[in-house]
Amino acid sequence: MKDLKNFFSRKYRVTNIRASERSRFLNYLEVVKSFVYTTYHGVIVIDYEEMKFEYVSDNPFFFVDYTAEMVRKMGWDFYFNYLTPKDLKLLIRTDEIGFDFYDKIPIRERGNYTISFDLHIKNPQSSPILINHKLTPLFFTEQGELWKALCLLSLSNKNESGNIKIFHNSDQAVYSYDLKGCFWKEDKKTILTKREREIIYLSAKGCTIYQIAKRMFVSIETVKYHRSRLYNKLDVANMTSAIVHAINNKLI
Repeated sequence: MKDLKNFFSRKYRVTNIRASERSRFLNYLEVVKSFVYTTYHGVIVIDYEEMKFEYVSDNPFFFVDYTAEMVRKMGWDFYFNYLTPKDLKLLIRTDEIGFDFYDKIPIRERGNYTISFDLHIKNPQSSPILINHKLTPLFFTEQGELWKALCLLSLSNKNESGNIKIFHNSDQAVYSYDLKGCFWKEDKKTILTKREREIIYLSAKGCTIYQIAKRMFVSIETVKYHRSRLYNKLDVANMTSAIVHAINNKLI
């Protein structure tokens, strides 16, 4: 595993950050910690200068049996120890793909993109857990190098690892990466109807199908009809997967 660590350090480590850049972001972690209280996601802040995890939220579910502080101290070692060999290679490939993508984008635009991918985290107590990772740049250096990034962790609704996508944070653009063909392709973003979004929202709040019908002033059969169309549109089998998919793909 030492060679893999050297790979990360050699290719992506940021150097020569100016004092003026550091002074601008001295207290940014306080904002991140405030954000953590509002989300169910696990949160990791990656520092590409020190090649470490600068912050890890207290969400043990995503970190096997380790505390957040233990994961923070392990940094990349957490992934080297708890990814399957296949997914460890996928993580390295995803980093290559992501950095190559950012290199082709004007510096001022690079912070507008989020890369999403799924990795299996080994769990000693059960089968591996498929976790969706969404990595969004926080700070670039004046030269356009990625300095710090925010990674959000959540359960994936997919069955296999991979599923590499890049989202533009202010428009409808979505790009997916073909690992076999080694190219990006632009996807047509899924658009949910008003009723489909409402069904997801009410289901996420714990409403039963009867309660949803009552809140929407429609029949139960109408709710079932829209729910069935929603499942087909998102290619999922149940409402839990529909909710996860909608959140992970920024559909709501």
